[in-house]
Amino acid sequence: MMQESLLKLLRVSEAATLRDAMLSFNASGLGVALVCDDQERLVGFATEGDVRRALLDGHGLISPLISRANRHPVVGHTAMSRGELAGLLSE
Repeated sequence: MMQESLLKLLRVSEAATLRDAMLSFNASGLGVALVCDDQERLVGFATEGDVRRALLDGHGLISPLISRANRHPVVGHTAMSRGELAGLLSE
């Protein structure tokens, strides 16, 4: 199970900006951010590439991250077998 301290670094709110995502990337060193609602449910997934493309498209650092995040990420669970996880990726 992922450590709570790492999850805290990866999580950003639905109101997060591109800058907030960059701060999260820098803090975790992983280049991904988990966009979560007020109940800490996953509502989006953003990568450094998503933020870079937004900036190159002319969006500013205070632009909302959620508009650039993947709102329907493929999600697996730690109890799933490798075969089940591989099956998620082929859907």
